[in-house]
Parts: sequence; C-alpha cells; structure tokens
Amino acid sequence: MNGSTSASNIINNLNTLGAFFSNTGYYRTTITSRSSGAWTLADGSDQTVPTNFLPGGKFDTVQAAIKAVLPNCLGVFDPVPAVFDTTTNK
Repeated sequence: MNGSTSASNIINNLNTLGAFFSNTGYYRTTITSRSSGAWTLADGSDQTVPTNFLPGGKFDTVQAAIKAVLPNCLGVFDPVPAVFDTTTNK
C-alpha cells in the first residue's frame, strides 16, 4: 500500500483476485500497519506511522473492505488486534 495507489484501486484489485477463485473459494487476511522507530518504549510513543496508515485513512478503508462479506470468501484471518493498537495504528 503506497501513496500512489488509491484505496478503491486496492479494493478492486483484491476483488479481482478473489474472482479467480469463484469455484473453490478463498480466504482473506487483513494487513498489519507499518511504523518506524526504535521500538524501545513499551507504549510505542517512539514510533512514527506513515500517512497511509494513520487511523481513518486509506489503511482503515482497505481493512474494512477486506473484512466485508464477499461471495466465495470462506473467511478472514485478522491478526491486527493482536499485533498493534487499533486507536493509533502503531
């Protein structure tokens, strides 16, 4: 997920890929956020989140689309709540 690809293009690409498995079904997985920093503080305050991954931005839009119920999607694996703080996306 980069600055030049819109959320709608990412979602369309994911849906196109899913259509290839219309006879067998498929699973989706959410994507984890990205941040940079030293990872030395337990609260993550030393982490910087790129613009695309800030709460309410492109990342959250794509995540919601991945979690949406779609034809032939057998389920969604969502590691996100286990690996980062969903209020800060760190």
